Amino acid sequence: MKLAIANAFCRDGKGGNPAGVVLESDLTPIQMQAVAAQLGFAETVFIQKSSRYSALYYTPDSPIAFCGHASLAAFAALRT
Repeated sequence: MKLAIANAFCRDGKGGNPAGVVLESDLTPIQMQAVAAQLGFAETVFIQKSSRYSALYYTPDSPIAFCGHASLAAFAALRT
């Protein structure tokens, strides 16, 4: 598991909206929920790769359908 923290919507590395990003995750939904709760960000995105990439989003309390700033954070983490 590779973990990153990225700020979406920041300027010159300041401000923004932080999100946890977990790359190459093969965690179960229960494990993802536990990681999201432990990180404590409003949202954490889990990137999974099988034949293509997919993203799963979690708040500290529950899974959610989508999160814009976590998606941007995931792209930033994948880029680096």
